[in-house]
Amino acid sequence: MPLPITVVSDIVCPWCFIGHRRLADALMRLTDLETAVDWRPYQLHPYIPREGVSFDEHYQRKFGGNIDALRDRMQQAGQSAGIDFHFDLIERVPNTLAAHTVIDWAPPGETRNALVERLFEAYFLEGKDVGDSEVLAGLASDAGLGRSDVVERLARDDDRERIAAEADANRRGGITGVPFFLVGDRYPIVGAQSPETMVQVIERVLSAR
Repeated sequence: MPLPITVVSDIVCPWCFIGHRRLADALMRLTDLETAVDWRPYQLHPYIPREGVSFDEHYQRKFGGNIDALRDRMQQAGQSAGIDFHFDLIERVPNTLAAHTVIDWAPPGETRNALVERLFEAYFLEGKDVGDSEVLAGLASDAGLGRSDVVERLARDDDRERIAAEADANRRGGITGVPFFLVGDRYPIVGAQSPETMVQVIERVLSAR
């Protein structure tokens, strides 16, 4: 029986991208382990309008001080997970509800995992607006979903309220920061921990099954 691992994250969270890569690293070290990884929604900035806001202005308001220093720290953290962040290419901070909805439409397993990876890459490495419907449809197509179907469903706002409610429930349920990993439906890993730490938790879960 595959070991379930639930990941609660947001596409515009750099630590979530790092955590995603570190989880993949950890699972590669557990070569005989079969897992079922799933991705659930969280919104760091649910108040952002659908059209998004200026990246520089948003982070200046949120953190103040020297944004370049913050970017440098994240750049160094990213390199530890094999990620070369390109913050200079990002112009907008999107509302991520549409992206989470498209993730929910992807079949769980390889397709959903591939879509999450593609969304992270598009935003942090290519500076794409992952709140734009056409951009989302193209990225979904890259992961194997039907482009026209995604465009139509986004235009109808299919499942938007349901995903917004789930993201809000995750926040109200005590998840105050992401990434958040739940291993075996009961053992949490909070934050983008090292692959070694993740392996230790997973092995502890396996020994207790």
